[in-house]
Amino acid sequence: MARCKANKALTLASQCLVFSDVCGGEDEDRTHDLVIANDALSQLSYPPTFSLDSNDDLVCLPRCACTTLEFREIGVGNWDHLVGASWRGECWAGARAELPLLLGVLPFGLVYGVLGLQAGLPGWAVVLMSSIVFGGSSQVVFAQLWGAGVPAPVIVGTVGVVNLRHALYSASVAQLLAELPLRWKLLLAYLLTDEAYMAAVGRLTSGPRSAVRHWFLFGTGFTLWAGWQLSTLGGVLLGATIPAGWALDFSIALTFIALLVPSLRRRSECVAAAVAGAVALLAQGVPYKLWILLAALAGMLAGMLAQALQRGKSHE
Repeated sequence: MARCKANKALTLASQCLVFSDVCGGEDEDRTHDLVIANDALSQLSYPPTFSLDSNDDLVCLPRCACTTLEFREIGVGNWDHLVGASWRGECWAGARAELPLLLGVLPFGLVYGVLGLQAGLPGWAVVLMSSIVFGGSSQVVFAQLWGAGVPAPVIVGTVGVVNLRHALYSASVAQLLAELPLRWKLLLAYLLTDEAYMAAVGRLTSGPRSAVRHWFLFGTGFTLWAGWQLSTLGGVLLGATIPAGWALDFSIALTFIALLVPSLRRRSECVAAAVAGAVALLAQGVPYKLWILLAALAGMLAGMLAQALQRGKSHE
């Protein structure tokens, strides 16, 4: 019965347009369609999260303005056990959801701790960076650039570009956490990193809309934070026993490739990855390792251009 009801809601919702620049029409018409879509989705116990696969776009919304184009339901888990849960229950549930992801985080932290020492950073600075920056990939980039003697402005700019993805995470959950006071928003923004977002987004968008659901995100984020600090400390302690000739920085590149390849599902993503990789290889001779920044910018521009071209073809 629940599945049938959900299918009816999705059928009605799929007749509506996405409230974005991808679709045409007057604002009044799109607002009307949005109301119909949300009314349909409100029939469900927990309105699901959707991914919109159209013109190489992926849109995740808590209450979805829908489209006549293709839908795929994502992030819909069984959150019945959190109905009426206290803040402690939400927090522990978030921590348990994060624990499996630590299997990949802990080795990464160990490698970063070793690389930081090999780059010439003191041990206390390596550990402190994990607390202040709290971004694995950007910390690795920082350590590599620092070891190469790159000027500070270039390091700051490159690390900033690497961390731009966090702004997307924040934007996708902003409406869900809009009612929280500023102190909570600042804390959760600090804890909102890749693995914490992955573990929490399904619960935030598809679970019961309780007043304490933000504790789930806190549970995932704090568990990740604690694991990252401990693994970094372990890398610093082990760093003195690992020869510098082992070239552990190459293992970081392999890790990123293993994370990247399975996530390439749309044409624009493949174009962005190919262009970024090509620019990275061709620009190796650029001083101060600016090839990292150039490759990132080229990849983003190529991906945006591929999306624009695809949209233009679909509107013809």
